[in-house]
Amino acid sequence: MQKKHLYPSLIINSLIVLLETYVLTNAYYGYVPGANGKGGQGVMMFRFFTEDSNLVLGFSCLLYVIFSLISLKTKRSYRGIGLFKMIATAAVTTTFLVVLFFLAPATAILYKTSYFMMFSWPNMLFTHFLCPVLAVVSFLFFEEPLESVHNDWQNACFALATVVPYAIIVGTLASLHLISSDETINNVYGFMDATANWWATLLAVVIILTGTYFEGFFLAKLQRKIHTKTVSSAPAAPTAQ
Repeated sequence: MQKKHLYPSLIINSLIVLLETYVLTNAYYGYVPGANGKGGQGVMMFRFFTEDSNLVLGFSCLLYVIFSLISLKTKRSYRGIGLFKMIATAAVTTTFLVVLFFLAPATAILYKTSYFMMFSWPNMLFTHFLCPVLAVVSFLFFEEPLESVHNDWQNACFALATVVPYAIIVGTLASLHLISSDETINNVYGFMDATANWWATLLAVVIILTGTYFEGFFLAKLQRKIHTKTVSSAPAAPTAQ
């Protein structure tokens, strides 16, 4: 990796680690309460894909920083970490898009609140917007492209490594009415309880799984195109006379 790309990626990934450390510990302990005045959620925070995807992102960024610093000393390339970064980036991109096109408008309509409440301080501004955007920018513009052992369609399958387990585990618990995000309803999100509207649950699962798959595909595709364009436009090294 070129140093002019390595250093920006280290800065962005380190920033994400710091932000995720703050926001996830705050979600757990609640030392900075949100607008509703509620404190931390403890382990129940993990019933939300938002916190799960951001935890994966924070961990992947931490590993990226560690192995990038090691590579500066050893001159070895640890490009295998790129696949993990793609999985994490696709996960938080799913979080961002679901909030942007479904949860934010649905919440605004149902609870008569502002559309931007789902991007509010102190947690959701980071988990729903800032960290996903930073992750995409770093992945596309400053990180090494995925290894070409698999093509982009095959690499995209790995993007499902977060949403599939979540759908199975949380969807089952929500449908059994064992977990809930609201005392008045028996589900995590409005579409997770299959016993309420099975067709809505099926439709949501299909859309999210399909969307996440194509996110992985386009992330890998765009990353490679940007990298190729950057390399081809770089000035050639001077040859010895």
